[in-house]
Amino acid sequence: VRNVGLSMVVLNLLNVRAIGPNGMIDFLLYNLPLGIGRTRWPLYILTGLVFFAIYYAVFRFLIVKFNFKTIGREDEGQETKLYSKKEYNEKKGSAKKQAGAAVEDGGIASVIVNALGGPSNIDTVTNCYTRLRLTLENPELVDEGVLKNVTGASGVIKKDHNVHVVYGLQVTSVRKAVDQYLGRNNEE
Repeated sequence: VRNVGLSMVVLNLLNVRAIGPNGMIDFLLYNLPLGIGRTRWPLYILTGLVFFAIYYAVFRFLIVKFNFKTIGREDEGQETKLYSKKEYNEKKGSAKKQAGAAVEDGGIASVIVNALGGPSNIDTVTNCYTRLRLTLENPELVDEGVLKNVTGASGVIKKDHNVHVVYGLQVTSVRKAVDQYLGRNNEE
């Protein structure tokens, strides 16, 4: 939205009054009859090309410099697949059932603890509304792949010795299972 706003400011400063509705045919039908003098439509196209070049240069720099993952540039062994809404809902439903069943048996807790480097690596366990918050002795031992792919975590955030594992609204039951597995009281 900000990018469109910036290009609109530039067009206004250049006194461009061209109409750019739904494609090239509409563009020609609306602007050519009015003439270049009234609409200044060539500047509309030039502004679009300049903004394209700016966006291309900025995003290419950011992707190359910071190695941002884009489609087709995933980590080794990961594949991007586009899911239909039906497939997404089925996967989401089965993942919730599996996570809920595993949390109830306590089986998921051992997987989570081991993926966090084992019981001796975990100093504290708390949670907020959606995240399991941990303080670890050695955060380098965290296996993000297992946490995301096996335990159903949406994400893992590491900062110094603090690690947040995003589980969504079922985080409270996940934390209880982890506390029970570690033999700790659930202190909130």
